[in-house]
Amino acid sequence: MSRSRAFIAVALLVVISTAGFVAHEYERGQAAVAAARRALVRSRSAEVLTGDALAMVRGATQGQEKVRADAERVTALERAEVARLASAADAVHAQNVQAHGALSRTTVARLLLAQTAQHNTQCLHAEQGAMFAIAGHDSSVAIHELDTAVAACASALAAAHGARFPYDFPDPFVLPFDAGYLAFSSNANGGNIQMIRSDDLVTWSAVGDALRALPGWAVPGSTWGPSVLHLGAAPATLIAPAHPDEYVLYYTVHQALTGAQCVSSAVSRYPFGPYVDDSIGPLVCDAVDGGSIDPSPFVDADGTGWLMWKRERAVRPAVIVVQRLGTDGRSLVGPQSVLLTADRSWEQGVVEAPSMVRHGGDYWLFVSGGVWNGRDYAEGVARCAGPAGPCSSPGAPVLATAGTTVSPGGGAVFVDSAGNTWLAYHAYTDPFVGWPSSRTLRLARVDFGAGVTVVPQ
Repeated sequence: MSRSRAFIAVALLVVISTAGFVAHEYERGQAAVAAARRALVRSRSAEVLTGDALAMVRGATQGQEKVRADAERVTALERAEVARLASAADAVHAQNVQAHGALSRTTVARLLLAQTAQHNTQCLHAEQGAMFAIAGHDSSVAIHELDTAVAACASALAAAHGARFPYDFPDPFVLPFDAGYLAFSSNANGGNIQMIRSDDLVTWSAVGDALRALPGWAVPGSTWGPSVLHLGAAPATLIAPAHPDEYVLYYTVHQALTGAQCVSSAVSRYPFGPYVDDSIGPLVCDAVDGGSIDPSPFVDADGTGWLMWKRERAVRPAVIVVQRLGTDGRSLVGPQSVLLTADRSWEQGVVEAPSMVRHGGDYWLFVSGGVWNGRDYAEGVARCAGPAGPCSSPGAPVLATAGTTVSPGGGAVFVDSAGNTWLAYHAYTDPFVGWPSSRTLRLARVDFGAGVTVVPQ
């Protein structure tokens, strides 16, 4: 291995290793016990990766043979990540040659990170500074250069795995507004209902907590499965004349009286909140049948509003239930209907996180199935006769574990400003699977043909 190739390998491995460490450092500072436990799990792996990488940096001052020896000590995980980046660089090389000239594979890899990472410039500058420091036999400066950009490099690593936001963001829901997009997720370090913003669906920044306070009947500490309906954007028959501009946030929370999981709602005049829940009780609970979670609104072409949710069922299989929304978006009218029952082997008795979209007169219901905290969670899609069903059973999953993306699910469909249909979903990144590891935001394009095709982006 030449000195230049060794330096490049060292720098890439240090970026990759220190990127895992930032999640530990970020989360360790949070007050939440869950966040602290998540940081502990990550630190055990990050400690090994960072230790190897820094040893390699220091060893570079002792000559090329020491670098070779240290390179042999790189873990299988690091080797796999370098190979994956190189493979990705090869895949886009042909596209970049025309735009940028004949580039080396390493340069293309850097361009790939630069095109996808939220803070790519800072991360790449730190990498270059570390390489120059290594060449000058100053390992302390190299380590300092990387430390100053550890957060940026974490974003680069997350983006390299397909994540659009590097921190825990489960059960995502994307709301297009004006020229941009807001994404909402279950509680984590960002508050009761986390909220991030993007102008292009690529780069995201934190906005804050959409739901700063819970109603008196709810238990604080667990709020999840959010979704939002803009009454002003719905057809006229759904709009309540007194509240034409309101946004309604639906979410799941525990009821203090029964301990059951229940659905509630909050309102705001603005898409980014703050949302206020002044309710005196749940919107729907199904307390005697295991509780209700994962609320999701749908507005049909005729302006009729519907709310879907998962009825937990004290005894499996779980079901997806739907009921009409009142004109205020915060009440339910008419009978309930069961849209879907978990009856496929891959669902393991679970269907949840419903999200419906209408395309060309056809109704498609996206659902998740399996155990959310394991490796077999997946996303499926069913065809429905209408918003009240009936719906066919999903076939094979349209998204399942592949490569480093593990247990994709919790999906929600949305349409971008150009009319393209997307699925926002979360997934673990191998090997950090299961609670308290993070489930990061991912996006996939949804294409409609003879059926539905979902293509991660």
